[in-house]
Amino acid sequence: MPSISLKLPTLRPLRFLLAVCVSALLFFTSAFPAYATTSSPTKGEDQMLKIEKKSLEAIGDDPYTLKDEIDETNPGLNGVQGAADQDKMISPQDAKADGATSFIDQVKNSVENITGKD
Repeated sequence: MPSISLKLPTLRPLRFLLAVCVSALLFFTSAFPAYATTSSPTKGEDQMLKIEKKSLEAIGDDPYTLKDEIDETNPGLNGVQGAADQDKMISPQDAKADGATSFIDQVKNSVENITGKD
């Protein structure tokens, strides 16, 4: 019966290779997130300077004229989404045409079904 102790010296190069692979994997997984940042630091500074300039202009203006500024910077249906995917949105008129019922109508129908009044 062969002894396990005879096979241990043959496994040392394999253990060494496995340790090298694990070390390389740890190194690359910690180094690539830092490498992934491709933006230049000066580009962010330029944007911040533009934001600072616009905010200083807004401070000097009358606060009641800010609606014009909002309409200029983000025209659309709402302040977050703007006009993105406006053609994909469902308007109340589209919903009525498809036969959808409002929440109030659904509650009225449920109450009528529960009470038995038709």
